[in-house]
Amino acid sequence: MSCQLSQDDLRMLRSCGAIKAYQTQKHHAVRRGVDFHLTLEEWWAVWSFSGHFSERGRGAYRYCMSRHGDVGPYAVGNVFIQTNAQNVSEFRKRFVSEGRQRLSRSRIGTGRGWGFYPERSRSKPYLVQVAGTKPTSHATQAEAEAEYQRRSAAVLAEREMERAAVVHDQASH
Repeated sequence: MSCQLSQDDLRMLRSCGAIKAYQTQKHHAVRRGVDFHLTLEEWWAVWSFSGHFSERGRGAYRYCMSRHGDVGPYAVGNVFIQTNAQNVSEFRKRFVSEGRQRLSRSRIGTGRGWGFYPERSRSKPYLVQVAGTKPTSHATQAEAEAEYQRRSAAVLAEREMERAAVVHDQASH
């Protein structure tokens, strides 16, 4: 699928914002810990073939590049174009069993839980945020991981106490 782009192609891709979009998507994937193996040419071929490049972006009915099963790298054969609504729907199907479990509860404590943002702070580039709590910055990855585990456990314990209180109140009425 890879081919050399001409100078005219590169000018066109730059003028329509494709090069910036490619660089941004690659940067965000790497920041999330997802391998990105697509060249600019391969990335553009996927978008161009879909016919939806001009409709990409935020919003339920805008389009995004997705990975099959949301696993593996962004690579030829593992990516396709779909609406953001379809992407979110697939995500929920994978993590919410039979519609009974809230998504945020099912995921707390299961992910990486921290991000590396050297542009935010050189001394504390690791950022931790759990379930809508205030984000905190940390100097090392180990500190961030430990804080994520501590805060995840605290949020889950708090939610469990709230659930138990509701059950107790319902039983006493």
